[in-house]
Amino acid sequence: MQSPAQNSTRQASSFNPDRIGISTNILDDPGNLQESLLKLSEHFKTIEIEFDNEARRYLTMPEASLADECERLMQLKKDRGLNFSVHAPYIGRDTDISNLDDAKRERAVSLMLTSMEVTARLGAERFTCHPGYLTKDPSNNDELYSQLKKSLIPMVKSARAMNIAICLENTGNDRPNYIVLSDKQHNELCGQFGIALTMDIIHFTSFRGIDADYYKRLKPILTCVANVHVADMEVPKHVHLPLGIGTFQFDEAIHYMAEAGYSGNFIVEERGAHYTEQNYIDAAARYRKRLMTSVSEATPA
Repeated sequence: MQSPAQNSTRQASSFNPDRIGISTNILDDPGNLQESLLKLSEHFKTIEIEFDNEARRYLTMPEASLADECERLMQLKKDRGLNFSVHAPYIGRDTDISNLDDAKRERAVSLMLTSMEVTARLGAERFTCHPGYLTKDPSNNDELYSQLKKSLIPMVKSARAMNIAICLENTGNDRPNYIVLSDKQHNELCGQFGIALTMDIIHFTSFRGIDADYYKRLKPILTCVANVHVADMEVPKHVHLPLGIGTFQFDEAIHYMAEAGYSGNFIVEERGAHYTEQNYIDAAARYRKRLMTSVSEATPA
């Protein structure tokens, strides 16, 4: 399937390669953010910080320790000219902002609000979170959607006060524990609450692959998108691979989104199969370098 955008040289000339970024979640040990950022910033200007697994410790630090850590990270950001975004915790039921039990849901919201406070302290403007978990009873989907809306009310209020954009991530196929919202529901939430969408293009592609309507289906939802997660894949298998390893035409998808008006970041994130953190870093760095070369060659002397 070819995208409507055919001239990659012309596209590259209007595309900023620094928008190709990477997430701390591809690292074996993301728990020390200063070390993580030092490593990733050798190749990337745009970095998404994920506060999960070992990195969750930043959300429970004493104030004095957190202030010191944030000061060091902000100095590194300034010294290396970095751009941060943040991914909220999503592993475990304590992150479930759609939980049918209001007490559990409110605790999950509290965790999101704490994550947003740290996001603001790091000068990040985009905050990605997942919509929550399914219950065992599929008839509860409407109730879960209603619970999600309840959670967004205090989250949006705080986000506006902090000048943060909440970006609800679309979830993928073959992940039976996670809520899957329709494009219509994503658009409804964006309109009702003024939030945005993190488009995980692997999740999007995992449902129907790259069929004749692929870009026709993608285009309408791009109006809500403020962040993109990207990887390679063996279409339509839901496994995030290093760029250039699989069969997904990720370069066409990236350039199509850029040509369609999307102006945010493209974050390489999540590991799969047997590939190492260095495989993901090297592949993304090569792609970014290729884009930089294309931009340089297309720019008049």
